[in-house]
Amino acid sequence: AILAQETPLRFQAKLALSPTAPGARLAFGFNSSNTTQLLEIAEDEGVQLYRIDCAHRIGILGGEATNKIQHKPLSTVPANAMMDMGHEATESFLPESPLTIGITAGASTPDEMVGGTLQRILAERGLQV
Repeated sequence: AILAQETPLRFQAKLALSPTAPGARLAFGFNSSNTTQLLEIAEDEGVQLYRIDCAHRIGILGGEATNKIQHKPLSTVPANAMMDMGHEATESFLPESPLTIGITAGASTPDEMVGGTLQRILAERGLQV
């Protein structure tokens, strides 16, 4: 599958889907054809990729950061995703061992959203930025 002609997107896809290290792979965007394509590739490769739209999907919505993620699976159609329907919750999505975090986000995803997500993951580990 061709995601796009842009080299950065291909790099992001490789980073997000790299299965060589334990970790979390996150993709931002519920209404993005590129994100949908990333999820399709991940599913074909047997790599878990979590589609989220904000930092508060890590842990308890509106609460503390915990080792839980609320995400939209590939089966969630964009119209439902945009209406905040079709979530799945996964407990213990971060391995106990040291981990690698792969995040891919489109140009329309604010940097603060990505940074906030990293902060919540670090908070779950008892770390601060």
